[in-house]
Amino acid sequence: MLIKLHFSINGMKSVVTSLLFASVIISCSVSNRITYSWTNKAFKSSTPYTSIFLAALVSGPHMRTHLEEDMWKSARSNGFNAHRSWDYFPPSFSRPNPPEKDSMMVKVKNLGCNLIFTINLIDKVSKPAMFPEGNLFDADTETLLWSVQTKTTNPSSIETFSTGLIDSMLRKALEDLAGLRNN
Repeated sequence: MLIKLHFSINGMKSVVTSLLFASVIISCSVSNRITYSWTNKAFKSSTPYTSIFLAALVSGPHMRTHLEEDMWKSARSNGFNAHRSWDYFPPSFSRPNPPEKDSMMVKVKNLGCNLIFTINLIDKVSKPAMFPEGNLFDADTETLLWSVQTKTTNPSSIETFSTGLIDSMLRKALEDLAGLRNN
């Protein structure tokens, strides 16, 4: 009986240890989840979209450059002529944040971009989670075409956060906008 009880306790310790280890691994993994998306189904473009201006409207230059770099790679791999805001408005000591809308719109027009995609972080008090929001605009009319909100939990690094976020937003955009292409 004592031997059987000893085995049962050791067996339970092993099971509990395995479950705790698995829950730690799962809780530490990065998760990007779409929490909301909206598509402006009433808007119809008269010309095909070929060029996009990308802007991460976040205060940290490191975060901004990573987000814009991942957006740029994604846009280019999907056939767009893409422009990053930090190529034209680089962060500096006196101006670490992205430029104001009016300055950006002048550059968008000069570059001939017909789409604008912005990402910003919604301020919510939740340490292990971030709440990014993306918006896609028609550059000529400044009409909102598509909007998405996500929740990212346990980002281990800016690089992991940025890559996962852009991938999940791109998948959702392609899904939501499939019927609206070049209409």
